[in-house]
Amino acid sequence: MTQTTVATKVHQTLDAQGDFTAQITFNDKFTYCFTQNINLFFRQLTDLNIFSDARFSADGFRTGFCRYRK
Repeated sequence: MTQTTVATKVHQTLDAQGDFTAQITFNDKFTYCFTQNINLFFRQLTDLNIFSDARFSADGFRTGFCRYRK
């Protein structure tokens, strides 16, 4: 008498744990994307660009004076 039902039950239980590595990979990717979004948010919040472009204020003053000269 063959015992195919025992072999089927063993393969079913082993197959149930087959997606364990996929869950770990998905959790790793989700964590990476979440931390990247948090990092981007705090970089935009703290980067106020106050002294990043010195030409902006010079151009602003120059156009203002030229407008009043005409």
